[in-house]
Amino acid sequence: MAQIISALTELDKGNPDMMLALRDSWYGRTEDGTYTTDLDTQNIVRCMDWPRLTPEEQTAAAREHGQIAPMYDIESFTGGQYYGECGSWPAPPTREQPWLEGKADLPETLIVSVTGDPATPHEGGIEMADALGGSLLTVEGKQHGAYLVGGSECVDRIVSNYLLQLETPPAGSRCSL
Repeated sequence: MAQIISALTELDKGNPDMMLALRDSWYGRTEDGTYTTDLDTQNIVRCMDWPRLTPEEQTAAAREHGQIAPMYDIESFTGGQYYGECGSWPAPPTREQPWLEGKADLPETLIVSVTGDPATPHEGGIEMADALGGSLLTVEGKQHGAYLVGGSECVDRIVSNYLLQLETPPAGSRCSL
């Protein structure tokens, strides 16, 4: 949040550099001007794994969001109709909810969950670790992403140990960003 406030402050002064850097970071633009596939991958996973809403359900959801956040003026952007990005996806989703029933037959799984993540609520990390019978690493912070991007030696060490040696941390393990 502090980065956004700083970028907006600089933009107000006529300096767009911080705002452009945030945009590039969000869209995965690298120093050589190419882009990562992160956003495309998210769309693919969402379209294939997520039960799709009908156009009517999409429109109702957009209107509800517009009531909660009227500053986005949903109606003027959509002309009153909203279609999700998966509406014209060439294949049907592969799953319906619930996606997981009972404990999964997986090797020990590490879930890393940031307490103040603006994109994936910490409660979801707790529930996922529970559903998978996995290990939870709680990370105190306020950003999306922690491993190799959060600047925490604690997180990087624990996740690297898991990825390289399948070692999970003790129950109740915590780090901070």
